[in-house]
Amino acid sequence: MTRKQKITISPAQKLEYAKLMVEENYTYKQIQTMSGACPSAVARWKRQYKLELSGHTPEGISALTLDQQRIQLIYGSLIRRFNMLKDIISNKGIYLTQFMNITKLFLTLPLLLH
Repeated sequence: MTRKQKITISPAQKLEYAKLMVEENYTYKQIQTMSGACPSAVARWKRQYKLELSGHTPEGISALTLDQQRIQLIYGSLIRRFNMLKDIISNKGIYLTQFMNITKLFLTLPLLLH
């Protein structure tokens, strides 16, 4: 028995397929036939798209919608800046309480983005 050849589908294509399912009422089977993807992948795209529309930012995977892609980019930038600040603080010997206050500020920033 031979395995199905792996296909690569871009995030833009996944977004279009998800939109077809959610907005145009295409079935999983229609999208599966059009894309060549497995049923679980098609279901995952639809689920992810609906979550992103409701304001959830996916973790560990690339966002499909432009708004969520921007949030991921901003959040990644904040994490990099936080780590740089943490390194500076550890080298300068700033007190732990000051560090914790700065940490709380950075942890609340993603909440402000939503």
